Order: sequence, then C-alpha cells, then structure tokens
Amino acid sequence: MTAKITSPLNGATFDQFSTINPIVISSDATISKGTISKVEFYANEAKIGEATAAPYNTNWVPTGYTTNLDGYENIALYTKVIDSLGNSVNSEKVNIKVKLPIKPAPQPQGNIKVQAFSGITSTSTNSISPKIKITNTGTTAINLSDVKLRYYYTIDGDKAQSFWCDWATVGSSNVTGTFQKLSSPKTNADYYLEVGFSSAAGSLNPSQSVELSLRFAKNDWSNYTQGNDYSFNSSSSSYTDYNKITCYVSNNLVFGIEP
Repeated sequence: MTAKITSPLNGATFDQFSTINPIVISSDATISKGTISKVEFYANEAKIGEATAAPYNTNWVPTGYTTNLDGYENIALYTKVIDSLGNSVNSEKVNIKVKLPIKPAPQPQGNIKVQAFSGITSTSTNSISPKIKITNTGTTAINLSDVKLRYYYTIDGDKAQSFWCDWATVGSSNVTGTFQKLSSPKTNADYYLEVGFSSAAGSLNPSQSVELSLRFAKNDWSNYTQGNDYSFNSSSSSYTDYNKITCYVSNNLVFGIEP
C-alpha cells in the first residue's frame, strides 16, 4: 500500500494549536492482510497523536483531530497508517512551519517584592539614582545580609565608578554597592550594580519594607546615557512594582527578570 498526505500542507504555516487533518489515500484498503485500524501522527519522529479509522475509505479524513504543536518551529509531519495486525506504512513527509507566540520570561516566585523608580530621569546624566523599596511578602523573617539587588545598565565608556547610599531605612552605612561587568553583554546592559546589606541591617520581617535612595557615578563624572539602560524606569515618580531590578536571597533569584 502507498499512503500519502494529499492536503496542501507542504510549506504551510500554522499556529501552535492548529487543527491539522491530513487526508490519507490509498489504491488498496489493506496493508498486508489486515484492514486499516488507525492513523498515527508524528512530528520530527515524535508521536503527537492518533485517530482511528473505522471504516476506512479511499479519501478518509481524520476529523476533529487537533494537535498541540507548542514548542515546535519547523516540523517534518507525517502519518503512519497501521492495520489491525500492527503492520504499518509511513506516509510521505510534509514540511510545515509553526508560528509560536512570544512567551514572557517566567517570573520567579519568592518572598520579596521590588518596587522602584528613577530619581534622575534625564536621558544623559553624570550620575544614576535608583530609588528602591523591597517588601517581605512571605510569612517568615529574611536576613537582609542574605539579600542582593541588581540594577542593570550600560556604562557608556568603561571607567572606574563610585557608589553612595544617600539614605536608607536601615541606615546608609549598612548598605553596600559593588560593580560587576557582564562577561557577555546583554541588550541594554553590560554592567550591573549589586546592592547588599551588612549583618547590622538586621532582618526583614513579614510585611515589612526597606527603602533605599542610591546613587552611582563614574569617577571622572563623564555621562551615562541611561535612556537605553535595562533597569532605568522613567515612567513613574513613585514606587511601582518593577521586575527589571532583580532580587536574590542566598544567591537564588526570587524577584525580577534578568536581561
């Protein structure tokens, strides 16, 4: 028996939940000695479903068959026609493309929420001033010395930099800031400022918040172009939930999306 897909699928594009009903035809209603039992569907050698064929006819169409093609982009789709004795013949392969939706990056689930806005909103500036508020949304206290925040930006001319905590509810002297150059630059980020806390900062209790007024600059006071910085937030003049500043507890990402 020669089975083939006669639907106009070759080179066609579908979304990831398309209903694909290939028509299987044959000049003979049997494979070997058995009658047609079912048709299985394969994408890139992986079985993605099947439909029974009772009774079989020359232009039998498996109706109502919907396959979830989520995760595929280019597929060699084919059917396997199987008779009642378990014998099978593969159909001709048909190459199709699948349009996949843009999926948002997964949001980490943790016990800290980060809110922020930018104290200096000009596109070009000789200092960057994040205003950050972190809140314990869990039910147990968190040691602030285990907490790290990262603010991502482009340095726009690699120079030595300095950090200042102008004000903090836990005391400015208990807030630290270090600069890290990314080994592989990301879109709108080649550096990050990592903010931490000394042991003297204490604990962050459930529902309690810490507010930070931070500032950093190049030692020669040359300008940053912060309008294209990943963590720059000029759209708000007060604290708002902001996932472009990341938060880690004991080196585990608990809030925000890395660039």
